[in-house]
Amino acid sequence: MNTIQASPEMASQYGDYYAAGTSQWRDIGAWAKGQNILEMTRGIAVDQTLEIGAGDGAVLQFLSEHGFADQLHAIEISPTGVDAIRSRKISKLASCQRFDGYEAPFSDNQFDLAILCHVLEHVEHERVLLKEMARVSKHQYIEVPLDYNRGLPFPDNRKSTLEHDKPLGHINAYSPALMRHLLDSLGFEILKESITNPPFAAYRYRKGALRGGISYAIKQCLLKISPALATKLFTYHYSVLCRPAG
Repeated sequence: MNTIQASPEMASQYGDYYAAGTSQWRDIGAWAKGQNILEMTRGIAVDQTLEIGAGDGAVLQFLSEHGFADQLHAIEISPTGVDAIRSRKISKLASCQRFDGYEAPFSDNQFDLAILCHVLEHVEHERVLLKEMARVSKHQYIEVPLDYNRGLPFPDNRKSTLEHDKPLGHINAYSPALMRHLLDSLGFEILKESITNPPFAAYRYRKGALRGGISYAIKQCLLKISPALATKLFTYHYSVLCRPAG
């Protein structure tokens, strides 16, 4: 049993985060995240799937609508997130409940796949959560933003207006090398990995069609030419499918 829980400050920050319910911005992001999950898990049998830190359920809804897995389960630290997930009435959703941020209320290896999608960068004790993820699942899908680039240090991360004037709360920053080292140090075996650009729809939503299209094209072109340079200059998304070694 874990003795670590999310701090009162962390619980408070995300308590009302989804009070407005679902959002177009999160649905746009869920399309790209869901596509990555479908691609990365191709070839493995996935019947029971758990999303840890499921937010407002946008990713789970995408997976359900695309016939992924037999049953989907969700745990989320935010009570408003749990309400938002349930309000979606996701057809394949078998359970949805709050958790303390670190202890998943499930048995060992209960799930074929556990998903941790744009959660780890918000977590105070990332290694604890990753160990718990490995305990309850046979395979793990993790996706994080690659914030460890020329943008560090952030001028004031908690006042960022990138997400509807809500604090981003990114307290951990990653590069591909840092993520590989973290997973290796915890005994994970990396099966697949991928670096992707957020979808054009996300740029259009934030910057408009013209400015967004230019930003998207520049980043997409650079990623194809030199992924190493691209991830040093701009933020992309890193996806990895892994399992506990041995």
